[in-house]
Amino acid sequence: MDVDFMERFNSKFKGVFRPENDYAEVYVLLLYWHDACFSGFKQEADALQELFEADFNYPRDHIIRFEIPLKQSQIALEATIYNFMLDKSQDSLLIIHYGGHGDADNDDGTNIQRPRLAVWGNSTADGPTVAWHKIQPRLLTEADADVLLIFDCCYAASAARERTKAKNRVELLAAAPMKCQTPPPGPYSFTSIMIRELKSLLSVRGAIIISELHCHLAKQQSGLFDTAVLFELQRGSGRNIRLERLGTRQPSPTHPASSLTFRVLTRKPLDEDVFRDIIDWIDKLCPRVISELAMEKVYHTREKLREFVQEEPSEDIPRPMFQQLPENARQEALDLCQELDVVLEGGAALSRLPLTFTPDTSRDYEDMARKFFIELGSKVEALRKSLERNIVANCDERESLTHAMNDEKVQGLGIDDTLRMKDILLDPIVAGKTMKVESQELGFRDSSGGKHPQFVQRDLDQLGRVFVEYKYYNPSENSDAARRMTSDRVSKLAKVLGEPKSKDFQTLHCLQWFHEPEHCRFGLVFKTPAVSNSTQSTIVTLQDVMDPKKTRTKFRPNLEQRFDIAWRIGQAVRKWHLAGWVHQGISSRNIFFFSDCESIDYARPYLCGFECSRPSAEKSYPRSEDMARDVYQHPDRQGAPNIQFQRVHDLYSFGVLLLEIGLWQPALKIFEDRIDITAGDMKKELIRHCETRLAYWMGTNYQSAASICLRGFFGIDVDDSAHSRLSKAFDTLVLQKIECGKHLG
Repeated sequence: MDVDFMERFNSKFKGVFRPENDYAEVYVLLLYWHDACFSGFKQEADALQELFEADFNYPRDHIIRFEIPLKQSQIALEATIYNFMLDKSQDSLLIIHYGGHGDADNDDGTNIQRPRLAVWGNSTADGPTVAWHKIQPRLLTEADADVLLIFDCCYAASAARERTKAKNRVELLAAAPMKCQTPPPGPYSFTSIMIRELKSLLSVRGAIIISELHCHLAKQQSGLFDTAVLFELQRGSGRNIRLERLGTRQPSPTHPASSLTFRVLTRKPLDEDVFRDIIDWIDKLCPRVISELAMEKVYHTREKLREFVQEEPSEDIPRPMFQQLPENARQEALDLCQELDVVLEGGAALSRLPLTFTPDTSRDYEDMARKFFIELGSKVEALRKSLERNIVANCDERESLTHAMNDEKVQGLGIDDTLRMKDILLDPIVAGKTMKVESQELGFRDSSGGKHPQFVQRDLDQLGRVFVEYKYYNPSENSDAARRMTSDRVSKLAKVLGEPKSKDFQTLHCLQWFHEPEHCRFGLVFKTPAVSNSTQSTIVTLQDVMDPKKTRTKFRPNLEQRFDIAWRIGQAVRKWHLAGWVHQGISSRNIFFFSDCESIDYARPYLCGFECSRPSAEKSYPRSEDMARDVYQHPDRQGAPNIQFQRVHDLYSFGVLLLEIGLWQPALKIFEDRIDITAGDMKKELIRHCETRLAYWMGTNYQSAASICLRGFFGIDVDDSAHSRLSKAFDTLVLQKIECGKHLG
């Protein structure tokens, strides 16, 4: 597997770093109307041709000018575009510039609100038009080369609506937003100012990334009346389009001027997804000074784990961190190392098998190899979890936490985020106060209309698209002191959610928080992740996905995805509990995904709805009697509980969630006609449905995992202060059983 990654990596980047230019060839197409009402469009095409010939050294026969005719305009333009695409290789760049009028696309004679599409016109009056939006999709899907579109016309950004999936990179630099007009040809036109900026940047830098050009055009000093807009229509290889003078760079010397070796650490094992992310990252951001790139060795987490376990005392480190763990923790790790060695020996034996197979034996070999890698990953992860659990449990004071976080060997285990979360918990100073802002500063107004939404999405000028989660309180039931305590908890929650952490915690990155006393609520502001190529991803809860009235059948997760969702949320609960934080609100309405118009990203379920993330050592306030919430609450925590919230109460809620995912229906549906049911009977009914229905849909392992959570049968009579025994039992009896379903395919 390591050899395969190295070979593919080195093959990918062999010869990629051109000594001359990013592109072997660049072709330019300059479009404007024949007999346009402004002769300035033709003059600006003249200036562009001179720029590309003289300054960029593009061959004259690579620069094509086309006057869109007044008759059969659409056919003529389509033919020109398609001919322009022919025989252009993947290492080429196509630049298409249009200077002319843009049509508002509102001549349908109705007042119906609809998205306006990219339409070009010969004049602002009733002249001929062409529907660019009909041409662009084919250009994007069929062109092998990268494409740069530069449109200097009114409503230019309308072309960004036409997006299709393609292998090449496509960027659109639009002179104006969708509802804005542009100045006519002249010294203040977009094209004239762009030419001036290109000349200036080329003389200073020698190469121009289009995103940098856009930044310069957006500055007030540029003189543009409206801000130009840059769109990444197709990501392609991920590398930004760069313009530079062709054929001027000296070939690289046979021997490089210097060599640099660096190490890349990954938070997850090097699987196919991580490998593609690394390729993407290098492809997009590798600096131009690089002449060659090669992968020489892959170091795995297992090597870091073994180094930690086998570290010997030295003069600098007389007592390594592993030696400071309790004896039972050390023995557990050593036993897991032996199990790992057995798996590795099996892999070595597998690699020594003869390489001549029949089709049947070949499939058997592939199956054995697949099982080997699954088992290997499982053993490595078991060892990592064991060390994480016992190291965190051993750090019961901030001093020991700081020592662990600064230990070089511990840093290689990938558990620093768990240690950091626990450190915030133990910090007596209320963190996160600097993250507080006034809601008015964020630039949005309340539009709930008296309702109490749990979360909303907003588009803010400074932060872009954000996710806002609200925390409500009852002013009549809380004293000033209680509200201050709640405010401190929200502040600490914002701090811990704003810390960098692995995806295993399954939470969004918190940016800021605010308090709105007039609405009796706090708000947490989160960064919204991108989904596919969509800039307008929306929220959908797990409860919504289960509702056939809200989610179409084709968008529902398959069986493997349901196992994966359950496993990821369980892993998140384990991580938060290790760090000393309890959730107190686990339910299908507090699990959400982001979706675009084409799909729902089930690979990234997010956990929200923390009850101000009250640390497990603090006293909780009673929850209101609400059937929709009580169905997830342990009987000891319903009504006005006098028992402090414990980790097992979170695990009970997780058991209800497992039942929902398995039966694919909200738990509340089980009690539709039984609103007056007691807390004890509610638990019995959930267990009955678990033990009579769940195995049919999800298998006995999954049923057993859910039953253990609902019954609380973890086999722990006495636990340590860090609850590490409960954490181990939850992992062994619940998470490992759920994980079996992830490999059904």
